[in-house]
Amino acid sequence: MSVTVRTNPAGGASAAFPDDYNRQNDLQQATQRGYARVDFDDYADGATEPKVANGSEFEVDGDVVYVSGADEAITGLAGIANDNDVYIYYDVSAVGFAASTTAPAWDSALGGWYDAGTGDRALLGLYKDGSGDYTARWVYLPGKAGLRQYGDGSMSTTAVKDGLDVLISFSSTPDNQAIGATSSWVVPKGIYMFANNTVTSLVVQIFDGSTWIGSGTVGVGGMFWSDGTNIRITNGSAGSITVYYRKLI
Repeated sequence: MSVTVRTNPAGGASAAFPDDYNRQNDLQQATQRGYARVDFDDYADGATEPKVANGSEFEVDGDVVYVSGADEAITGLAGIANDNDVYIYYDVSAVGFAASTTAPAWDSALGGWYDAGTGDRALLGLYKDGSGDYTARWVYLPGKAGLRQYGDGSMSTTAVKDGLDVLISFSSTPDNQAIGATSSWVVPKGIYMFANNTVTSLVVQIFDGSTWIGSGTVGVGGMFWSDGTNIRITNGSAGSITVYYRKLI
């Protein structure tokens, strides 16, 4: 059996040394293992290098680290090439934070994402885009699943491909939408897989800020990523048409 029960120490006059002292230490180590409460100073995309926020606190291989007094700079961000995933590690030897393109691995014994070669713990990450801006900033949530939480509260697993954050859902919901004759449906915010529909009166349109762009007879099918405002499907026919899809997120 691999389950271990850590017994609470006795309190007050009934506490015995060293047994209850050792129980207290065991409980403290168990509860702090993998602990992390970390933030960036700012989650907005931009060219300014982010910092680790004042008040961040986390555990690294048994030690608890606390950022106090001011936000803490992250070394190495400027030297990372554009179009790269960036992982923010706590550098044990430098006693500070460092940026790297090396992805961490889950360490079951330590309860966190670590660089096995250095013992540094990965706590946050971002994407340095083609313009050199620091975008899609996130923090690791506890657990082996590798969930990332972004500044807007959304969560995802990895991965980044071709410079785009691809949010991978664990399930999808089938649904459909009837689009009336000569009418349009603005696709709600989310990621969708649409069944192929070759009805030539359907067309996908994009809003450019003043008008809807896209015309012709192309049909609908494939994957859509909608912001809930600027993409729609227009039915140019004299009758209603139903489109079928699965919403991933």
